[in-house]
Amino acid sequence: MINMLNDTPLNEPQKKLLQNLNISSESMFGVIHDILDFSKIESGQVTLENTDFGIEEMIRRVYYSQEFKAEEKNIKLQYTIDSRIAPYLTGDSARLQQVLVNLVNNAIKFTTEGSVELSCSLVSERDNINHVKFCVSDTGIGISDSSILKIFDSFKQEDESITRNYGGTGLGLAISKQLINLMGGDIKVESKKGVGSKFYFTIALPTGKNKNIEMNSETSKTTQVTLQGIKILVVEDNKFNQLIARSLLEKWLATVHIAENGQKAVEILGTETFDLILMDLQMPVMDGLTAAGIIRTQMNINTPILALTANVLKGVIEKCLEAGMNGYISKPFIPDAILAKILEVLKLDPVS
Repeated sequence: MINMLNDTPLNEPQKKLLQNLNISSESMFGVIHDILDFSKIESGQVTLENTDFGIEEMIRRVYYSQEFKAEEKNIKLQYTIDSRIAPYLTGDSARLQQVLVNLVNNAIKFTTEGSVELSCSLVSERDNINHVKFCVSDTGIGISDSSILKIFDSFKQEDESITRNYGGTGLGLAISKQLINLMGGDIKVESKKGVGSKFYFTIALPTGKNKNIEMNSETSKTTQVTLQGIKILVVEDNKFNQLIARSLLEKWLATVHIAENGQKAVEILGTETFDLILMDLQMPVMDGLTAAGIIRTQMNINTPILALTANVLKGVIEKCLEAGMNGYISKPFIPDAILAKILEVLKLDPVS
């Protein structure tokens, strides 16, 4: 809704209020995400993926996600990648990226002048196993000797003034440490108060293959595209989500039809054709998984289906794929992410 409101005519005071509202909502979302992530790790519900990924692509994603924050504070943000590291590795790139984003974000947060550097170096390589050291160093406020041991504890920061001045849940480092432990490594820190800090860890990553993974960090390019001529069926029972989905899709000039549940979607698809189906999973009368199964196996309709879900746990996504869906869009809706996913599944040119 904030994004939609931002597209309407506003005066400068209204724009400032909306900007602050957006910052606050993103902060709240971050807090909730940390708590849920921490709970999943604590209860053993996190299973690491093993997929091939490009090391440079992953590091560039980290860089681009934090570049603006560094520019705002006039801090030099840079990264280096050891050329000896295999260009494609195997592991859980999403979780590794999550850890690095957290470390770089923290470094920027606690640095008022100077620089933040993310480096990747090859410690050793044997039998196609790359032992890679990741290091994030900064010229920030540093950490006292008495506080270093507790900064990885849950809901803990160095002292109360840190929470007042910089915010946060005190969960980021705890989550990062647990994730790296799951990967077989351990995050360590070297720091001197008033001079800066260095967080680093080494993990073993097998050499992977080039899966032609495309860089998609510059999502702003997708805003140049329209979905004119594209007919989309949105299957969603929540009126609020219907409004947001319709508003976003129609802004991109798509033709939108709404079905309140899976049964309605099946009935509509019996008489009409669509270019894309956006399918909520939890609905009354007939849920999204059941509807997708009927569409694929009984109706033999091959129209791309994207799941709409706030639950992106591995098991749920696997069930979506087993039901014949082509991917998912996570809630809350992020406009650029939605458009990028639609363009991907429809194989449309992202810069046309």
